[in-house]
Amino acid sequence: MQRQIFGSVSSPFLCSQVLRHIADLHHEEFSEAAERVYKNFYVDNLLDSFYTEEEASRAVKDSTALLKKGGFHLNQWPEDLPTERTLGVLYDSESDSFIFDVKTDVKASTKRRILRAVSTLYDPLGFLSPVILSAKRILQEFWLVGVDLDEQVPNQLEAFKIPRALTSSSDIQDIQLHAFCDAFTVGFGSLSRVAPLRPLTVPKLELQGAVVALRLVKFVQSTLRIPINQIIYLSDSKTVVQWIASKTCRFQTFVANRISEILEHSQPTESRHVTGIENLADECSRGLFPDEMMGNYRWVNGKDIWQQEENAWPITIKLPEPSVEDPEVSATNWIGLVYGLAEENRLISLLERNSNYDVVMRIVAWILRFISNSKLKLLDHVKSRIGVKCIQHAANHCIKSAQLEKYSKKNRGFKE
Repeated sequence: MQRQIFGSVSSPFLCSQVLRHIADLHHEEFSEAAERVYKNFYVDNLLDSFYTEEEASRAVKDSTALLKKGGFHLNQWPEDLPTERTLGVLYDSESDSFIFDVKTDVKASTKRRILRAVSTLYDPLGFLSPVILSAKRILQEFWLVGVDLDEQVPNQLEAFKIPRALTSSSDIQDIQLHAFCDAFTVGFGSLSRVAPLRPLTVPKLELQGAVVALRLVKFVQSTLRIPINQIIYLSDSKTVVQWIASKTCRFQTFVANRISEILEHSQPTESRHVTGIENLADECSRGLFPDEMMGNYRWVNGKDIWQQEENAWPITIKLPEPSVEDPEVSATNWIGLVYGLAEENRLISLLERNSNYDVVMRIVAWILRFISNSKLKLLDHVKSRIGVKCIQHAANHCIKSAQLEKYSKKNRGFKE
């Protein structure tokens, strides 16, 4: 087979695997280009950024030479194209910005047409999260009430630009990654998610948002080639920050599972409380219409206070442990030993209540069998019938117990 069918289920895998195989074969000769094949190829598209023109020229030359070894010819290098569509997103190379120019169906008034309009908002990086959340809310209401809504949505999102921040890491000594998360009754997250139809309390939604922020940070860390010195998770929910920082409380299953995931990949000290006004994820949880989005400086650039020195940021407050009245806090199971009057010797009581020696010995033998099996793994359990040896072992146990009961003082003396 010398030709791969375009559109076949196996085609993307075979394409990626062949490219990686070529990179493996010639890794020593083209080490940087090989790493670029591993990390910067999406099917047959190579996407990368460089700090200087010299680096870009060298990357073009080495990548082309590497893939030529396997019979592949890289072409369509953008030279004089100010605007290029990259994996579905419009990119302006002159201003180094991502551009969104979307016009939806102004007559969309049914489920089908609104769904088609929402699908035109292709946003893999989450820049349009507030707008998409508003659109998803309308769709969710359709399914919730079960009827068509004759409601028009704002129809234009023209020339909305997201400037990239491509800065050489050598120019900055301390790089921090701040992840804001928020929740409202209609949505949650750092990337907008519509709240589920099954009602959840706001603290649970806030916790869901914190989990989304954690997963987003993990993805960013695995993708960026810039070392990050510090990560800070910011939430305007005191309850969630208390849950994460708690050292003494046990929580109900829903909360416990998500707290466990957060603590597995972050430190409690990295989660901080911030007021709702300072929380940049507020737009993510409440949503914005396109006309509001166009003039929203805060969503694109952040609030001015976060661009100042760290000593000007909001002061981190220390929160107490969650209250025992919190419905998500499990009641603590008390484990202890209560001392009281000495209980009667149950073995002697068994002997006193039964006059048949054989029956008593078989009962004791079964009890000893149960105690022995409880200390073994399931596969090692003894399941045979009670035989003569078991009866003799039970009799010896009864004799020993009677001796300890009758001569307890002497036994303590022997031990001393």
